[in-house]
Amino acid sequence: MKNLHEKLVQDVVKSVNWARVKYFHHVFGIKWQFQEKEGYVAERFPTISELKEELKTLLKFAIAKNTPVLEYGNWLIMWTDEDLAKKQGTEGSRLEAIFSLEDSIAIDSSAQEKESLDSIKQKLKEAVTKEDYEKAAKLRDRIGVLENRKKYDGN
Repeated sequence: MKNLHEKLVQDVVKSVNWARVKYFHHVFGIKWQFQEKEGYVAERFPTISELKEELKTLLKFAIAKNTPVLEYGNWLIMWTDEDLAKKQGTEGSRLEAIFSLEDSIAIDSSAQEKESLDSIKQKLKEAVTKEDYEKAAKLRDRIGVLENRKKYDGN
């Protein structure tokens, strides 16, 4: 690993509010499993030094494998190397770490659902023709869900 990259790793680790990360582990009950010397597995909250070591390992992995986005546990790591930075019109590599407790996504799938609804209605007709009533019932229920969603979404 280049010295510059090592410095980026150190800078990111230093910039994290570790007391807050540890606090969230306790509040949300995020425990780790550890193999104890006696051979049994213990579950406990990680220490700050263990949390730091985990992040360092993730950051170094992202750099070594040139991984633009790495998600692991509650960590989201974003890495931009020098070459990609130049292509994007910026200078220098960039390393970012985000500690996250939840994520969500929304996708506009209304066009897909319309196609899907028409396709499911056709499959329903085929199932009734073939007297496959169990499949027909499932398809009928799916059509009801899609039509209700369409009605409530105003489409």
